[in-house]
Amino acid sequence: MAIKLNGEECYLNRPDGKIYYVKTGNGEPVVLLHSAGYSAESWANVVPALSSRFTCYVVDLPGYDHSDVPTYKYTIEDFAQAISEVMAHAGIDRASFVGDHTGAMIAVHMAVNHPRLVDKIVCDGLPYWNKERGRIVFERFMMRTYTDTTSYDTPVLPVRTWENYQTYNPEATRDGYDRYVELLNKCRLWWRYTHEATTNYDMQSTAAKVTQPLLVIYSEGDYLRRGEAKLREETQASVQVIAGVSTSAHFDPRYWPELRPTNPVEFNSLAMDFLLQSHE
Repeated sequence: MAIKLNGEECYLNRPDGKIYYVKTGNGEPVVLLHSAGYSAESWANVVPALSSRFTCYVVDLPGYDHSDVPTYKYTIEDFAQAISEVMAHAGIDRASFVGDHTGAMIAVHMAVNHPRLVDKIVCDGLPYWNKERGRIVFERFMMRTYTDTTSYDTPVLPVRTWENYQTYNPEATRDGYDRYVELLNKCRLWWRYTHEATTNYDMQSTAAKVTQPLLVIYSEGDYLRRGEAKLREETQASVQVIAGVSTSAHFDPRYWPELRPTNPVEFNSLAMDFLLQSHE
């Protein structure tokens, strides 16, 4: 079942397709960017808290859910350009960002390359690698998940059967499964392309140049913590770790049920405190 985000639904029309976002709340603007494979709905446990103090702009990244799939492979630079156009469309001169994994990379890239647009950044996980280590992640870990060789010219993620889906989530409903199939069927190839973009990006050199306040929140079991030590050493980021969580801490498990456990309450508290702090 789709999770409804309450607010004003908006579309930006671009030459390579429309981009969808939801506007809700009052206060200074905050742009929320999801991770590869997901959508604006994944912020369902975060938006109610943030929108009490901020105006939230919750985006379906190009290629996902309500947004169109672009006609060519995107780089992180292309995603960032699309988000800068969303901001112009929404009349936002400068905003804080809350990003999850891929969304975090886009926000950090924008902070360095479009600094006038970015105030603060909260990351739920940040892939902290250079291109060499990113390529290793893609080849050793991501490639092995692309086991469907029948649907496209290049291997992609398989769509789980209802029975297999239930093994990951015994409480699953058929509506939830149908929504999973709908989302995955649309983005499977684009999801792989997004992984190619993220692992071909030198976040290590970019993040070191960030001058805006930056908070990186890791779940205890996030595989991205492999880069945590270098992140702490080489950047000015504040880093927090949420114990007992194995995936994106903010996540709403109704959206992708096998991603458990999560801790959106602690994530929201850390994010809110950080966003409300005055710049020193």
